Amino acid sequence: MPQQEPEQPPVDHMTWQAPAPQSPETHGHGNMAEWDRRYGVHGESPREEDAMVPAPRPEPAFDFGDEVTSQADIQAKDVKAVQPQRPQPNMAMRELITSALNANRVELHLQPIVTLPQRQVKYYEAFTRLRDAEGNAIAATAFLPEAVLSGQIARIDNLLLFRAVQVIRRLTSRNRNAVLFCNISLVSLVDETFFPGFLEFVKSNRDFADVLVFEFSQSDVAEMGAMELESLNALYDVGFRFSIDRINDMKMDFNSLAGRGFKYGKLHADYLIGRREAKHGHIHPSDFGDLLHRYGMELITDHVETESQVLELLDYDVKLAQGNLFSPPRPVRAEVLQGAPAPRKSAAG
Repeated sequence: MPQQEPEQPPVDHMTWQAPAPQSPETHGHGNMAEWDRRYGVHGESPREEDAMVPAPRPEPAFDFGDEVTSQADIQAKDVKAVQPQRPQPNMAMRELITSALNANRVELHLQPIVTLPQRQVKYYEAFTRLRDAEGNAIAATAFLPEAVLSGQIARIDNLLLFRAVQVIRRLTSRNRNAVLFCNISLVSLVDETFFPGFLEFVKSNRDFADVLVFEFSQSDVAEMGAMELESLNALYDVGFRFSIDRINDMKMDFNSLAGRGFKYGKLHADYLIGRREAKHGHIHPSDFGDLLHRYGMELITDHVETESQVLELLDYDVKLAQGNLFSPPRPVRAEVLQGAPAPRKSAAG
């Protein structure tokens, strides 16, 4: 980790039954209590005296068969062969997600983003972690696909955002320059039970626009359609800015993304230093940071695990980095997150 230990170091779904629509008389006014009441969030902000001391805990390390008898059979089977197969539900994981949410076995972890070469904490990224009934950590790569498939991702994002607001209030009380990156699912941008209420909340709390950065994977950004872009534009109009991570295609139109409010791009350290092959076309990975800078974006090199990577990154004049070498994601103390959303049972679960 950097020379200064981060105040609190550490998501890249059965249908959630949302609250019934509110009448005009009970329409919210953008305060935390109203967002709480309408979207399953309860409690108050953390007390100032609650220290955000890291609480490290070990983390347990995604043929046609029958004989063809006619040209019609050939065509039909050709079509079947090229159609993408729908992901199959993982009922065990679905049940685990539901159980963890209902029993509040959900943790917020923070990981610092540091400056190079000083290794001073610049930003943080927030991650959601689930635990099973035995207390074992469930990796995001394991639960996120099923959370999306089962419709529970908006509920997870809602929990992440509420807790992120609690943490950012603490961080900004000590450091006005604190910024927190939060991963948001593409699904949540168009979820009719989540996004309208969230947008109403942030419109009435515009100060959060300076301290929260919403992050999307490159694959999700590539899939954004008209509805997703409309939601993105609504957040941009409020003043929020965005980050694109898990970049492996450097030929993307980053100039256009910058115009939509993307301010940061995250590239795996091994892509930058040539240890892993990326789709870069005529752009050499070592020039990628300059390309982003030309469009007003900042490069963050993530997955930094070794000192040898750091030495090579310094040769490329990398200014911001993230990875377990500096600090692994660490859980925020439960006391800081008092007032987390109460368990809400899924109507379908």
